Amino acid sequence: MDSRAPLTPKLPREIERLIFEWAAWGDYDTTLKLLVVARRVHFWVERFLHRVLVLEHTSYAAPPTRTPSLENPKHAQWLDCVACIAREDLCQWKTILASCKNITDLALWGGCNLGHPVSVFQPLENLRRLSVDGAVFEDILSPADLAALQRLTHLQIFGLCPPELVGTLRRLPRVRYLSLLLCQGFSTGFVGRVLDAPSGLRLLVYLQTGGQTRALDDVEARIADHRFVVITGHDFREDWVVGAWGGRDYWVLAEEIVQDRIRTRE
Repeated sequence: MDSRAPLTPKLPREIERLIFEWAAWGDYDTTLKLLVVARRVHFWVERFLHRVLVLEHTSYAAPPTRTPSLENPKHAQWLDCVACIAREDLCQWKTILASCKNITDLALWGGCNLGHPVSVFQPLENLRRLSVDGAVFEDILSPADLAALQRLTHLQIFGLCPPELVGTLRRLPRVRYLSLLLCQGFSTGFVGRVLDAPSGLRLLVYLQTGGQTRALDDVEARIADHRFVVITGHDFREDWVVGAWGGRDYWVLAEEIVQDRIRTRE
């Protein structure tokens, strides 16, 4: 046999593709290695390099700061989950999101300057998960703003628990999961109003990074609703990445706790 003869795959092409995609899923280093295995494999797995993105900044001011996944339309279409730690201007986000319309999970941990940020979500027709400063919900949202959030199923707010959020949740019928991270204005009264509101909320999670654990455990014990869960001690940035790749994030952990409570009461 001629050793120089080209190798022929022994598996059906669909099975072969699934194997390579499984190997690349959530593993950046492995994906880089697979890119050079074969042209077809490169075509299958390249998108995983750009699927999840955590940005320290998004400035386009100078070439060293540029992010190819945002600037290249080919890569931008693959972006599924994006988290930004820096505080950016509204116009900056309008530029970014206009070219990344397939995002399903967006976390704006740095907040937004110069204007109401909800309007920038309008191009994101597949947005399902959002993490945003609670100050966004201090005002009554316009019909256009509400339309931009109508597909949300998971909402995380940080910084502030505005009372107006309760009314907004009534107008976002698909939101089933709500979490609060280090929010001013958090109280048992606020939790009660959210849980009593006529919405389809299945889970309300308070995320505590450390300290005041005993007090929060007491709050959890005093709220007679199995949907309220306190999660403490997580690295929530890393947790977000795990969830973006379909792993066991705090949402999954909290839902497991709720299901255990339901089984215990049966």
